[in-house]
Amino acid sequence: MKKTPLNAGISTRIIVFFIVFGILMSSIFVGTVILLEHLQSEESFDRILKTEYERFIEEYRHNASVPLPQTEYMKFYVGIDSVPEDKRKSVADLKPGYYETGIHGGVKGPGHFHVAIQPLPGTEEKVFMFFFPYFMGFDTLTLQHHSVVGFFILLLFIFPTSIFVAKRVTRPLRRLVTLVNNANPDNLPGGFSDSYHDDEVGALARALEKSMERTKAFLTREHQFTRDASHELRTPITAMKGAVELLQQLPACEEEKVDRLAKRMDRSVSEMESIIEALLWLSREGLSEVSSQMCEVAPIVEDIMRQYQEQYREKGNRTDMEAAGDLKIKSPHHDIQPDSQRLSVHLRWGNSGSPVRHRRGNHGYRKGYYA
Repeated sequence: MKKTPLNAGISTRIIVFFIVFGILMSSIFVGTVILLEHLQSEESFDRILKTEYERFIEEYRHNASVPLPQTEYMKFYVGIDSVPEDKRKSVADLKPGYYETGIHGGVKGPGHFHVAIQPLPGTEEKVFMFFFPYFMGFDTLTLQHHSVVGFFILLLFIFPTSIFVAKRVTRPLRRLVTLVNNANPDNLPGGFSDSYHDDEVGALARALEKSMERTKAFLTREHQFTRDASHELRTPITAMKGAVELLQQLPACEEEKVDRLAKRMDRSVSEMESIIEALLWLSREGLSEVSSQMCEVAPIVEDIMRQYQEQYREKGNRTDMEAAGDLKIKSPHHDIQPDSQRLSVHLRWGNSGSPVRHRRGNHGYRKGYYA
């Protein structure tokens, strides 16, 4: 399965989520600020022009010679001829109202400013009111620039914050993983789920603890069975071995048939001892530590042939062994004992004159038997 941020580790997914969510929310915030600021500034500038115009008209009605408002950011002109030449062309054909230049869909003019055109009472002239917000820091782009800069500054904090949160969120899980990895099979930990909260990680910890309890119970039963099996299996073999030794010391063993029978029983007892040793060895833990042991195959096969040479000679079979070099396999001597028993069966019960071949892989697993 191809690794993507969606199926990566929990920490990576948290970091990616924080970054994407932070960018999305920051973009929405900046866009909202810019939109609201633009709408509010438009209304604010128009309200300023309207207020100044009404105050000027009120004073003009009482005194026609009242001076026109002239400030750093606001200029009043009566009549189109009094408007500066660079702005005259932009407002000459406009009807009374409120306008803005330098924006998309606005009036084409030199620079960015607001203009209001209203009639002068009692005359045919018009009052042209220019408002230049950038003189007083009212430029609509100023707050927009600050918002964009704030957006990038916020991005700088999103990444380290996401890493910090990811580490805090995954800390209980990492602690649980460390506990499981360091668990000793002979002494599995217990009660560790009590230190976790009642959340997803806590549920996982409780499930692992129950699993470890079942594993611990199984290991206890397995160890008990191994101890019992070791005693119960070796006791009768020891008794049989002692009986065979006593039988071989009796005068009746001087007869050839009885002697061959005693030797066969002795070989069977030895085989059973080897099988029991192999099975008990396989039941022990720590097999991975000895999995790299090398075992020579040829001596084991030769030993089997010596044990059963009388039986297959009686059948008129010829024994010969061909070894392809110095064959060694990664398997301890005990592990190959079950193979020895299978090979002995073929030697004893195989058809007369049929070759017996035994194949075994270098990694300790059997590939096949045929005779």
